[in-house]
Amino acid sequence: MVTVFTPTYNRAKTLPQLYKSLQCQTCKDFEWLIVDDGSDDDTSLIVKDWIENERSFPIRYYKVSNGGKMRAINRGAQLAKGEIFCGIDSDDWFYSHAISSIIAAFKEIKSHSGIIGVSYAKNNETPNKNAIWFDEYVDCKNFERTQYGLESDRILVFYTEKMRLYRIPVWDNERFTPESVFIDQMALDGYEMRYYKRSIYGVEYQDDGLSASSWRLLRDNPMGYAMMYNVQMQYHKSISQKIRDVLHFISCCCIKGEYFYILKCYYCVLAVLLFIPGLILGQRRKNQIKQYCNQ
Repeated sequence: MVTVFTPTYNRAKTLPQLYKSLQCQTCKDFEWLIVDDGSDDDTSLIVKDWIENERSFPIRYYKVSNGGKMRAINRGAQLAKGEIFCGIDSDDWFYSHAISSIIAAFKEIKSHSGIIGVSYAKNNETPNKNAIWFDEYVDCKNFERTQYGLESDRILVFYTEKMRLYRIPVWDNERFTPESVFIDQMALDGYEMRYYKRSIYGVEYQDDGLSASSWRLLRDNPMGYAMMYNVQMQYHKSISQKIRDVLHFISCCCIKGEYFYILKCYYCVLAVLLFIPGLILGQRRKNQIKQYCNQ
């Protein structure tokens, strides 16, 4: 029923915690699909041992050349055998009721064609005091989350067939694109998520994880962020927000030197008018990157 998907890179020390949490699931109607993004630690050895000895659920392991988490997610969506696709990072873990909660949730949304998946909080997190709840969940689009106090990171679970339709775009010679690019595109196409108040998983952020350095991420993946701003400007309502998105879009293109991509801006005329201010912002961002990444 469920594909639990884990992209991993040099997480041999944290994967056992996730594996143990999967062994403790009250419902075993799932497979564990691991895409190893070119690890050079003992990941392959420990996973091989699990595959040989685990009897309560199947484990599938694929090792690929290092191309970044987003490419690993795209690969995982293609390889998944479950009807439901649940991605969880290699340094996270599930509570024992996670799989049963996910399956029950998808039975609830089955009759709602406009709902593409479900989402849960982490670490028994207390909802934002501004969160507006209707019973135990809220149905809304991804870019409507903030008005319900749902700004924090949450686990996202989708129909597998929908995940395959919304591949995460990754620029050549880059390894990262903010996940909001494909989730917001789902929302722009009219799909909602069901956001549950309750938690089903725990998180312990690593010092070398993707959230560790936003400036290094911007330095190494400016076009991933350019694509994010190009999507954001499509749903932001105020003209000031749209102008800000266009300026950031231009600045990211300038960091990469992809000036012709500016013509791909959703508001192309506005991008042309704001090219000089965007160029100035891009130079400022280059200086900030140099300052913070050389510390």
